[in-house]
Amino acid sequence: MWAASRTTGSIVELGGGWYSTPILHGLCEPGRRELWTVEAEAEWLHAVKPWQRSWHHLVLDPGLNIPAQAGRPGMVFVDHDTTPPGRGASIRQAAERGASIIVVHDTQPAAAQDYPGMAEVIDGFRYRRDWRYYPQWTTALSDKVAFASDFRPPL
Repeated sequence: MWAASRTTGSIVELGGGWYSTPILHGLCEPGRRELWTVEAEAEWLHAVKPWQRSWHHLVLDPGLNIPAQAGRPGMVFVDHDTTPPGRGASIRQAAERGASIIVVHDTQPAAAQDYPGMAEVIDGFRYRRDWRYYPQWTTALSDKVAFASDFRPPL
């Protein structure tokens, strides 16, 4: 919610989920903000199908690519499993597509073994904010939007 409220443009969810998809759907619904849920597995895409609308697009893509139709996303939420090309590649893709804020789930240090290369990619961003309230951390990243006290000097 925090990141979505600080951006405009489409939101892209890389990896649908029982919690993230309905929450993002609810955030986008009032203004019919464009939402793209991209899933690598047909079973998961079927599971999130009840949220499909004219403004909430569901896309099956084994490569978890941000759809061209999504334009330059305001926010990208990365929450897929170990599906290739991997979370690090998804984060880089979001940055290359010009996302203002990239939100990544499961960023706690213990997750590094499950998502090789993710920590190194995350460390390359100028701004970072971690939510460490649960065992599974969530991290917001940006090179464009300052996160107040979470400023990280350029590398």
